[in-house]
Amino acid sequence: MLPSKDYFSVFNLSKTFDINLTDLKTKFYDLSKKHHPDLSKYSTNKFQEINNAYNTLKDDYLRAKYMKGKTTGEVSKTFLIDILDLEDQIREAEGDSLEELSEIIRHKIEECRNNYQKDDYLAKWAYYRRLENMIKKKR
Repeated sequence: MLPSKDYFSVFNLSKTFDINLTDLKTKFYDLSKKHHPDLSKYSTNKFQEINNAYNTLKDDYLRAKYMKGKTTGEVSKTFLIDILDLEDQIREAEGDSLEELSEIIRHKIEECRNNYQKDDYLAKWAYYRRLENMIKKKR
């Protein structure tokens, strides 16, 4: 269920998960130019709405979470233990082993992306994003 403020309608997009990101970016730039606060003091709220909508829709996870219209759900203790284990592996990894972990996380994120409608996958996605960010910071 979508929240009451419809970010898809801001950009005149269909309410589907798979959107054309190039089209979204083009529409974002067009609307940003039209509603920039420097052009009118009354455009500040509209400009903020455009930015919020764009930042949500351009990110697969945030878009999935937005479309679900609620919090992410629960994960099992076993899953959390696996996440802690992956965190330890990331902290210790270097070079090829870090790349292997990165690939594992990418596959897990893709699995979550393909199953985002299920609460547990959306919840797991949040953890995998954090692991992905750990890897990016380590590089």
